[in-house]
Amino acid sequence: MSDVAGELMRIAVHSVGVGDKETPFVICRTLRELCTSMSTMYGIARDLPQKLTTLRQSVAKVEAACYAIHMRGSELPDHLLTSMLSFKPAVLATDDIDSINVD
Repeated sequence: MSDVAGELMRIAVHSVGVGDKETPFVICRTLRELCTSMSTMYGIARDLPQKLTTLRQSVAKVEAACYAIHMRGSELPDHLLTSMLSFKPAVLATDDIDSINVD
């Protein structure tokens, strides 16, 4: 199941990249439900805690993409929204932000 979660995360991020703003929200709900279900099985398998950690990271990535779509989607053109999701805010320097052309 954790492999499926990773693939769903990749599909969600790719969907944003091609301009599909609906699919990430559907995948986010699915991953949250999967995470909740797998959390109830904690302790059954030896490697489950590591798998849950990875699953939670996938959920967080999809949630970040959904947040960006929801909060910034109406403010930015699709190509800028896509490029924004591909960068981590801590990595961008002030000079990089000032040089972005929004025309």
